[in-house]
Amino acid sequence: MARVREEVARRREPPGMAASGTTAASTSSAYPAAWAASIVPSGGHKRHLKDLLDFHDREFVIQAFRQVLGREPDAGGMNHFLGLLRRGTSKVEIVGRLRLSKEGRRRHERIRGLLLPLALEVAYRIPVLGYAIRLPVAVLRLPRILRSAAQFENHATAHLMDLRESLSALVSRFGQLESDLEDVSGLVASLESRQGDARSSLAAELAWLRAALEER
Repeated sequence: MARVREEVARRREPPGMAASGTTAASTSSAYPAAWAASIVPSGGHKRHLKDLLDFHDREFVIQAFRQVLGREPDAGGMNHFLGLLRRGTSKVEIVGRLRLSKEGRRRHERIRGLLLPLALEVAYRIPVLGYAIRLPVAVLRLPRILRSAAQFENHATAHLMDLRESLSALVSRFGQLESDLEDVSGLVASLESRQGDARSSLAAELAWLRAALEER
């Protein structure tokens, strides 16, 4: 506050007196600049919350770290936030926790559309009042919820079809491997039979040579 008052006083001084207070002016003018830099988002692109809500599960956590903190999630952060998400914590709350963390406050990445949903998430936790707020909000959000449910169903159906195709390919491959295994087993049996014949022939030749040597 003292520096701000000095800056105001300096600006009210006549132009001729400005040179005498150069040191004070340079010191005081640095404070508003640093203060402004601390509250202005560093990123030029303002990200929107809805850009993150389209992702699910592990991919959502990865995208949240990238867009809010500007980095890939570490193992501890991934396990922590993925666990929260799978236990029912909303995506809005997870984005809010990342944004309000020490690292998120240092980075100053502005997420548009986050403030109101995050405030509602906090209000939902208030006993009685939270339920009274949640009910009309849920009614207003019902079309979006239904649309999201349909999108999730379509996504899950497509994923299930991919899994079925992959399973069918694996079954076909397994059948081919079984056929190849039978061929290999037949080849091994044939080699064993040939090996037995060769041993018998060798034994007969050795017996003949032994008899010939004894006779000689």
